[in-house]
Amino acid sequence: MNLPKNALKRFIQLLLLIPVLCVLQFNWSLYYVPFCENGVNKDVLKQLKHLENSIKNDKIDFENQHLFPEGYFFTNVLYGLAWADLLKGIDRQNPIFQKGVSEIKWSISKLNSNDGRGIFSSKTPLPFGAFYNGWLTYLVGNYLQVAGVQNADSELLHFFENQCAIIQLAMSKTDLPYLETYIGQVWPADNILCVASLSLHDLLTTPQYKSTIFAWMQRIKLHLDAKTGMIPHVYSVRKNEGVGEVRGSSQSLMLCFLPAIDSVFAREQFDLYKKMFIQNKLGLSAVREFPLNTEGSGDVDSGPIIWDVGPVASVVGVKAMAENHDFELYTSIRNTIEAFGFSSENADFKHYLFNKLPIADAFIAWTNARNCDFSESQQRIFQWKFHLVCLLVLVPFCWWVYKL
Repeated sequence: MNLPKNALKRFIQLLLLIPVLCVLQFNWSLYYVPFCENGVNKDVLKQLKHLENSIKNDKIDFENQHLFPEGYFFTNVLYGLAWADLLKGIDRQNPIFQKGVSEIKWSISKLNSNDGRGIFSSKTPLPFGAFYNGWLTYLVGNYLQVAGVQNADSELLHFFENQCAIIQLAMSKTDLPYLETYIGQVWPADNILCVASLSLHDLLTTPQYKSTIFAWMQRIKLHLDAKTGMIPHVYSVRKNEGVGEVRGSSQSLMLCFLPAIDSVFAREQFDLYKKMFIQNKLGLSAVREFPLNTEGSGDVDSGPIIWDVGPVASVVGVKAMAENHDFELYTSIRNTIEAFGFSSENADFKHYLFNKLPIADAFIAWTNARNCDFSESQQRIFQWKFHLVCLLVLVPFCWWVYKL
């Protein structure tokens, strides 16, 4: 008579051990190091193969447009930029190099099309706005950087030169510190992409925008958020000032590009960013969407805010940490995303979040593409605080399961 009861008890105990195994797997994932071979990040390569298949066969860029205001554009530009970053560590004779260059050019063609421009207005002072011009021009610049100006498609080189001239002209015709993305709507982060494009131009070819970059950055520095001293998230054309709280999502994004534009200012902003947006949760580092002691609701820019943490701010923050050479935070946040992003892979593909949010795959591929630039020792951080928290929870839980 006791056998069925004992069997049921053992079955329940085994079921209750499943979450224990999940927690152990999370802890193990915190020591993720990408698989690099001949300078190629094989994990990111799998992500890019997955994105290529999803974009070309499943049209997920069009699907993302129904979910996010710039979903189509972001999917394609991040796909191209992830390829560009991946190729910067690869020998030109590697077949993957030629494949990647071809994919970057394909991404550019997708963006430089009616579908790419569709949601933007040609009637803004900078035709099609700061977002469109900033990201597209920066992607073309990255293509030139990877392919080499001497070896690049001459039409794309001419396009890049023309785009930079258009951006510079728009900047010279306004007294405002930022250009519009949509009519009457300004996001400073989009402008940082425009400035980054001009900076990349002067790195790749004959320098001619140094004075424009300096003057534009001076304007930005004169219009920082009054409370935090940081670049605002949204700028009001009518009030000629930043409105609302500074945000972790836009701070993370801008800090991916500021070091190459103005290294001193970037360091000042990065120090403020770490002070106001980096927070420890259960022993793990994460990026808040709103500054410390401030709360707010999630939106399309931030994604759903969970326990004050912004998913977009944290994912993009990985690249911000790398560009600003904070490898401890870089590794900590990257591996937290690896652990809690529910990654799944096979011999060919890798994706996150059960393949339910392709735009997240695009962002993660872009932020992880340069992983192989860093030594393995820079990519291993002992997460003892989180292990201790888990131990304090698991030990009594396992004891309770045993005593059932």
